[in-house]
Amino acid sequence: MLSGGVSELKHEKFMKSLQVGILGGCVVMAASLSMLYELALAQSMATVFGSTVTQYTLVIGLFLFGLGVGTWLECRWPAQSAVKALITVEVLLAFIGMVSPLALVVVSESLTHLGVAGLGLAAILIISILSGREIPLFLQVADQLTQSRLPTVLAWDFFGTCLMTVLFPLVLLPVVGLLGVSILAGVLNLLLAGVVFALGMGRFWPLPVLGLATAMVWTAVFAEVTHLENLVLGI
Repeated sequence: MLSGGVSELKHEKFMKSLQVGILGGCVVMAASLSMLYELALAQSMATVFGSTVTQYTLVIGLFLFGLGVGTWLECRWPAQSAVKALITVEVLLAFIGMVSPLALVVVSESLTHLGVAGLGLAAILIISILSGREIPLFLQVADQLTQSRLPTVLAWDFFGTCLMTVLFPLVLLPVVGLLGVSILAGVLNLLLAGVVFALGMGRFWPLPVLGLATAMVWTAVFAEVTHLENLVLGI
C-alpha cells in the first residue's frame, strides 16, 4: 500500500512537471508567434510605404502599447474559463495574423495610403491586444491545471520574443518569404490552440499527432501559395 502511494505521488509529480514544461514551451511559442505577426506586418507596411525603419519602429511601438492594453483588459475582466478563452485567442490570432500581412499588400492597389495605414494599424492593435491577453491566461491555466503560477513565465516570454527577432530576418523571410511566414505562424497558432485543448482535457497522446498534422498542412498549403506571393508581390 505504501509503495503504491509513493508511486502514485511520483506519477502525479511527474505529470505536473510535464504540464508545466509544456506550458512553458507554449509561452515561448506564443511570444514568438506574436512577434512574428508584428514583424510580418511591419515588412508588409514597408513594402507598401517604404521607409523600413519608420514602419518597423511604429509597428513595434504600437505592438507594445497593445500588449499593455490586452493584459490590463484580461486582468480587469478575467475570463470565466481560462482554457476556452486561451483557445479562442489562439484561433483568432491564427486567422487574423495569417491573412493581414498579405492583405495589406493586396489592398494597397485599390485603397489610399491613409486607408491602408488605417487597416494596418487596426490589424496591429487587434493582434497585440489578443497577444496581451495570453500571459494572464497562461498563468490562469497553469494555476488551474498544476497549481503553479509559472514563476519564470516572463523569462519564457522574453526568450520567445528574442528568438523570433533573430529568426525572422536571418532565416524565415529569406527562405519562405512573407506569405510563407504568415502561413507558418497561423498554422503554428492553431497547433498551439490544440495543445492547450489537450492540456485542458488532461491528455497528452494527441500532441505528436497535432505536430505531424501541422507539418503536413503547412507543407501542402505553402506549396500551393508560393506562386501567389510571387504574383502579388512581383518577386
